[in-house]
Amino acid sequence: MKKLYPLLCVLFLICWGCEEEQDTIPPTVSIQSPITNQSINEIVTIVVETNDNEGISKVEFFIDDSLFFTDTESPYQYDWNTTQYEDNSEHIVKVISYDNSDNSTQSQPIVYIIDNSTSVPNGGNITSVTYTLTEMTVEWEESTDGDFKDYKVLYSDTESGNKDTLETYTDKSTTSYTITEFDPLIENWFWVQVTDTLGLSSIGTGMTNSLDSEPNPVNVTSVTYDLELMTITWEEYVPNMGRIQRMNQNTRSTVTNDFVSYELLQSDSEDGTYTSVVVITDQSITSHSITEYDPTQENWFKVKVTDFWGLNSTGSGMTNEINNPPIQPELYPIVYENDSFTITWSQNNDDDFQSYKLYESLSEDMSNDTLIYETDNRTDTTFIKIVQNFRFYQIVVEDVWGLQSISNIEFGDYFVELWGVYYSVLNTTYLVLNNNELTGRYHQRYGI
Repeated sequence: MKKLYPLLCVLFLICWGCEEEQDTIPPTVSIQSPITNQSINEIVTIVVETNDNEGISKVEFFIDDSLFFTDTESPYQYDWNTTQYEDNSEHIVKVISYDNSDNSTQSQPIVYIIDNSTSVPNGGNITSVTYTLTEMTVEWEESTDGDFKDYKVLYSDTESGNKDTLETYTDKSTTSYTITEFDPLIENWFWVQVTDTLGLSSIGTGMTNSLDSEPNPVNVTSVTYDLELMTITWEEYVPNMGRIQRMNQNTRSTVTNDFVSYELLQSDSEDGTYTSVVVITDQSITSHSITEYDPTQENWFKVKVTDFWGLNSTGSGMTNEINNPPIQPELYPIVYENDSFTITWSQNNDDDFQSYKLYESLSEDMSNDTLIYETDNRTDTTFIKIVQNFRFYQIVVEDVWGLQSISNIEFGDYFVELWGVYYSVLNTTYLVLNNNELTGRYHQRYGI
């Protein structure tokens, strides 16, 4: 054992003398490009130079103190997409380099200014909006952007309205779009948005279709009726030749007369909902008669004209003259003769006369009245009734539409003869008999 001890000491001294010293020297690092305060756009490559005697393990890239990327292989660089930042905004970039001994060095911060204003692709300007009877076509300029991604066709019914996406095209050579549902009487605004592979986009100049005018309207000129028909008459359609010429140019047509049809519309009020009565395709027919109608209320009519291109216009309307009730009849004073009442009244001469109705009642206000006679003969204006008791009478005239007029009220009075004198039963309140020693009784029908 004593012999081995010197040998172990020698070996320990040899090993201790051979141990390497620990690396404490940090790497050098700097951002080579872009230089500070430089304006950058789209995707910019941040290039870093770093060195260390023991080698570099990684480089961390920080933007505004947030770690964005770690690079472990040379060359040390980061492709930064700046399109998500606002133009003219400033951002601070720094890197930290680590050597294989985990020593690190932070670079000097670099300030960059974002400016993507010249990087945005040009929008696709609309060159034309045309249409035919069945479709509307939009055309635009082809994009010249090198990193083109897609077109988006946008639509609104006003120039300043919200834009809706109609279609997306990824083929740069596609420069037209067609729709089949449209209204050429209103504005149809179109735009094309161009987007590049970085997500940058812009909208080109918009355009709308040329507005078409409606065909000339026609107005209703009369609404008349009799006992059987109500007849509506309107103006005949007159084509606007200047308009037809413009429409032919817009739709590539060769129309000489654009008339297609009249449509007669009816409503129970001027501003009410109109329903279709009949469609007439003969331009020369300018009237129509109906058999179901009520002249005691308004019957409004309008005419809608439709042309070759499916456009239409509606002229001013008209209603019938409201039918009035029959002329009020006059019931003449009732004549009593031979135990009978002769009841007469004025004759009604209205064209729509329907009937006379004679009522009687025990009450002077004609309450609880009873129909005692009815006739549809306009010349029959007399009725004779056997007297039973005095009554009140009234005549009613009714027309074919159910309208009525009521006469004055007359009462039927009869007379009693005493000593050669006639006394009204209704108006006599007493008799002075003196001393004539009259005996007997009155008939019950006299009511006294």
